[in-house]
Order: sequence, then structure tokens, then C-alpha cells
Amino acid sequence: MSSARTSELLDRPRGLLPGLDAGGTRHRAGRRSPVGAVALRPVPLDRHGRRSGDGAYRCRRSCRSRPPRGRPRPARARDRRHRLATAARGPEGGGLHRGVRARVHAPPGHDIEPGLHPAAGLNIAAQLYTVRELLRDPGGVGGVLDRLRAIGYTAVEVAGVEPSIAAAFDEALARSGLVACAAHVSVQALQRDLATEAGRCVRWGCRYVVIPSLPAEYHSAAGFERFGREAVGIASALEQFSLELVYHNHDFELTRWGGRSGLERILESSPVMAELDTYWLRFAGADPAEWIRRLPGRVPLVHLKDMTRDRAQTEVGAGELDWAGILEACREAGTRWLVVEQDECAGDPLDSLDLSYRNLSRLLVT
Repeated sequence: MSSARTSELLDRPRGLLPGLDAGGTRHRAGRRSPVGAVALRPVPLDRHGRRSGDGAYRCRRSCRSRPPRGRPRPARARDRRHRLATAARGPEGGGLHRGVRARVHAPPGHDIEPGLHPAAGLNIAAQLYTVRELLRDPGGVGGVLDRLRAIGYTAVEVAGVEPSIAAAFDEALARSGLVACAAHVSVQALQRDLATEAGRCVRWGCRYVVIPSLPAEYHSAAGFERFGREAVGIASALEQFSLELVYHNHDFELTRWGGRSGLERILESSPVMAELDTYWLRFAGADPAEWIRRLPGRVPLVHLKDMTRDRAQTEVGAGELDWAGILEACREAGTRWLVVEQDECAGDPLDSLDLSYRNLSRLLVT
């Protein structure tokens, strides 16, 4: 998407976002994007973009499950179990993973997400890795979270909270009114002491535990498949805490062996869900919107980063990514959280998060 086109979208006060570009993308070498080869079963979604089961859906206004007209109302617990099983199996009962079902837990307070954008049905969160340098001083943690709340963010994705600031962060988070939608936790930490890491996530009120990357030992076809098998046990253990396991991609997971990428191997061999990163997908030559669409019901979070002409990261709406297509794909896939992140900022990272929030809010207006 050209910078002129992005400016046109940002300048419009209201109106429907344009449709998706049907042209698709190609690799830098001219080959078709690998996402066309993803053979994943879609998860059925209801009219609100949530996982559906036997026809019942959850009304956003009343937060009560009601069946279609003319059918008996099932018991609530039985209906919920049916929806969870259907989501894990896929529409034809085959499923992506036949060993452990990918359950969806709704902790108290999650029937209506607190960061809901009124115009788009999407939530906006700030990834704290963006402000990691500002969080090194325990005395400044409260000011950072207060600034994010003042910008308009209602949630954060936790990352980089070192033990030295843990107490200050817990206190500041509770006082700020921000919600922690997810937390990044390394696979090594989960393998070493899952109970402690899960306990921190529960204390913050997270729903999702995100593995942000994988060490070099996994960077092969066999390595990604091994991680998929290990993720089965991790996801099962996290279920005991009502937490869900998610994997965040960079570009190396798009490397292909035998026609299948590392990311495909992870998703096909485990119940793990995906936190797709728009910048890293595009950096690898893939179409972020196409990837999101191919994983309906399995992309609860999306990292929003823009890319400049020289392939550097920049604020959302300030680069060349097709945000109209990406946001529409998020709606179609049932994404809950749009997580704004920028690994490196030219100036104050809080100013970058401010600009991204304002641009994203304009793009979301319908």
C-alpha cells in the first residue's frame, strides 16, 4: 500500500474501509507467497467472529447464550463443551491436532473485552517491549503505564518485566486501570518452571501466554516439529490455569522445507494458536492479510507493525503495509486483540505508540 493511499485513509473522518486487494503478493525472488500452501482446517465462527458450536452464539449485548429459534435450549455447560470440542475438531471433525484439543477459556470479565473499539469490534493493546528501556527504573513504571492509558490504550501485552521491577509493575498495573491481555514468556522459562510463570500471568489477569520466539536449536524442519510436540504438553499444563498457549512469529519460521514452512509445521502438529506479526510476515515476503485469513479462530492476537520502503519498522499507518486488508482479515478471522509494537523507534517510544494509536483509530472507523 502506498504512503499516499495510507494518507488518504487516515485523512478520511468516516466511511467504509475499501475492499481487499485480490492480487496477492510474491517473494522478492518472484515466487508466489508460501501461504497459499497452508492446509489448515477453518474453525467455524459465529456472526460476532467467535467460535461457534451447534448453532448457539453469545450475544454481545446481553452476554447470554441463546439457541436459534425452534430448537430447545441446551444446558449452558453442555453447550460450552460442545463449542470447545467443535472448535478443536474443525468443521469436518478432522482437526489440526488429534491429541490435545485447543480449549478456549473465558476468565471472569472476558465476556465483553474491556478494550473493545466501538467502531470495529477489535481491541487495541500496547506491547511493553516497545518501552522496555523506560521500564528499567522501578520509579518510572507507573508513569509509563499512566501515559499509555492517557493515549487511549486500555490494555498491554506484558514483556520485559524483570524481577527488579516486578513489585512496582504489579502495583502500577492495578492502579492504572489497564488490562493485561497476554504475556510473552520464553519456551525455556515454561520448560523450567511453568507453574511460576503461569502464576504471574494469572496474577496479571492474562488470558494468553505467548512464546515470542524459539532458540536456534529449533530452526529446522525437525526442530519446528519437535517444538510442536513439546507445545502439546505445555498447552495442556497451561489449561490447568485457564491459560491458552500462543506462538509469535518472526521471519525465520517462514523458511520452507519440502513445501512446508516452519510455522505451518508448528500449527499442524500442536494446539498452539498464533500471534501473527504483520511486519515479520511482510519482511519474509508473505501477505499478512492472507496468513490471517487462513487461520480463522486461531489468531486471537495480531502484532501491528508497519514497514518503510527500506524495510525498517515504523509507526502503524506511516509505512507501506495494506492496513485496510489486514484489519478486514482480522475481523474475518475473529481476532480479539490488535497489539501495537515497534522494536526500535527513532524518538521517544511513547510518542511512537501515541502516533500508532491515533492512526489505527482512524483506520478502524467505519
